[in-house]
Amino acid sequence: MVDTAPLSPIDPGNTPMRDFWGGSRGQSWVRRSVAYDGQLRAYTDALMDALKPVPGEHCLDVGCGTGYTTRELAVEVTPAGAAVGVDLSHAMVAGARAAADASGAERNRRPSFAVADVQVADLAALNQSRAYNVIASRFGIMFFADPVAAFTNLASAAAPGARLGLVCWAALQDNPWFTEPRDAALPILEHVLAAPPAEPPRDAPGPFSMADPTRPTDLLERAGWTNASVRTLTNDLYLGGPGSVESTVNFLTSGSAMAPTLHDHPELLEPMNVVLRKVLAPHHDGTGVRYPATAHLVTATRP
Repeated sequence: MVDTAPLSPIDPGNTPMRDFWGGSRGQSWVRRSVAYDGQLRAYTDALMDALKPVPGEHCLDVGCGTGYTTRELAVEVTPAGAAVGVDLSHAMVAGARAAADASGAERNRRPSFAVADVQVADLAALNQSRAYNVIASRFGIMFFADPVAAFTNLASAAAPGARLGLVCWAALQDNPWFTEPRDAALPILEHVLAAPPAEPPRDAPGPFSMADPTRPTDLLERAGWTNASVRTLTNDLYLGGPGSVESTVNFLTSGSAMAPTLHDHPELLEPMNVVLRKVLAPHHDGTGVRYPATAHLVTATRP
């Protein structure tokens, strides 16, 4: 079921992403948010270290998902400051609110969340018309139909001197955690797919749209940000978070892009399990399925 609850305003170019993340994919992410956060926690840590939010500051988390990074920002800046998370997906925002409510934090230490299209929303209005001192995004900025418009709108909501920090994936070939399971799965999926999935244009919205490190800095500078720079993060991640080979196989078959096809063709599930176990088992280090990963940490300043 696609989430079509009212969202005003929205750039028409972002409707496909709203529908994708508001449908079964977003709902699946919410159900597995603990696993995703376990996989990606190091990148929130890198953002926090780069941005160094301090008590009393106002922070915006772009593409907040289920709100892990937003909650980390709130720990640092509340109660005198505030942390606001925004996402296109009603499902994600509902999950973020539920996680914040369950966190045990006092009400004046919790972040707030809103469904918003960063390209066109009045972002300061989500924070009682206060400008933001810190803008962060953990893998949330690769999906804009018009990135310059989004970064320009973010600049308009930022206070002079505001710090911006973004994490985005580097080149596909430098992320075997993605390519190895995908390449193992494709021969099985191709039996029922009309055609192999086409590679999208390099700059099309998607997880690797900012892989060229010159692209995000160029877009930010065109949008009025200054001192844009990139630092490459090369580290390991636990696919699906720490856990067994079997839990990682289940994470992929029930929560990744292959899940809808496997749901429609249950006869493929066991062959897929066999193939994925074979690929993933050599990467298990006793804690989880561990893969090298490469991302970019992009920082900039609002003049």
